[in-house]
Amino acid sequence: MRRCLNCPEQSDSDLERRVCLCKPGFYLPFYKEDSVYTCIPCPLGADCSESANTYLTLKSEPGWWRASNMSLNFYRCPIRSQCLGSLPQSLNAAVDSTGTADCAPPYCLCATKCQSNRAAALCTQCLPNYRESVSGDCSPCPKGNNVVAVVFIIVGILIAVYEQTSTLTRA
Repeated sequence: MRRCLNCPEQSDSDLERRVCLCKPGFYLPFYKEDSVYTCIPCPLGADCSESANTYLTLKSEPGWWRASNMSLNFYRCPIRSQCLGSLPQSLNAAVDSTGTADCAPPYCLCATKCQSNRAAALCTQCLPNYRESVSGDCSPCPKGNNVVAVVFIIVGILIAVYEQTSTLTRA
């Protein structure tokens, strides 16, 4: 049976006084049973508004991106609305009943959740078969074959360039 804990500064015990949990604004770095339990201030870009944050459970704030739950690097997104802020999640993660994605060490490839149909570092790219519109949204690529339209456009441009150069050489 474990003894009652006196928790260090910046942490509180759970209701049974058996586990120390970091206070809001702090997180527990990688911790081993035999090491000293010390909560440290959360890095810039991490959402530490709740208690009990750990190295693996740090969420990114909205507008910030984290490559995985094995990294302490948080990056500000160029277009902040595209990075939703979340725990790093696998693109193929199965979400359990608590709403937590199956993204646990040591073998996880995860990232902060992106706006709809976006992925990649800092949520900067559209998913395959999507394209970025003028408004910045990723919408599905049109179906069908647009090769004929592209060929006509290219031929039209070539004719216009030819006409322009032949007009200039005559003058």
